[in-house]
Amino acid sequence: TSANGQFNTVEFGTVKVPEQFKALYAYSPYHHVKAGTKYPAVLFVTGDSDTRVAPLHARKMAALLQASNGGDRPVLLHYDTRAGHSGGSTPVTKRIEELTDELSFLFAETAAKAHPAAAKPAPRKKAA
Repeated sequence: TSANGQFNTVEFGTVKVPEQFKALYAYSPYHHVKAGTKYPAVLFVTGDSDTRVAPLHARKMAALLQASNGGDRPVLLHYDTRAGHSGGSTPVTKRIEELTDELSFLFAETAAKAHPAAAKPAPRKKAA
């Protein structure tokens, strides 16, 4: 349980109450992975400094999905020892690197085409 576990029970419920356990189990992606299923490409993103969600959840889910995947799409884990849940304290250069990784994955998996900016912007019309 993460440090926030006790605070999450108000919003999400607790496994100690049978009805709430059933609801938690029903939407748990981890408990519904089926071996041999062809899953789509997935990129999990987490880091050691996440104060809201324990990084072990992403690690466990990535490992289970990798072991269970019956398809050929990648299941990847982007893990950063200095990153966390919120980008508020992340330096701009670090955030650019993260977004580059995430968008590269997205473009590669969706066959999106990047359209480079024009080498030289069109001249502006002068105001009348």
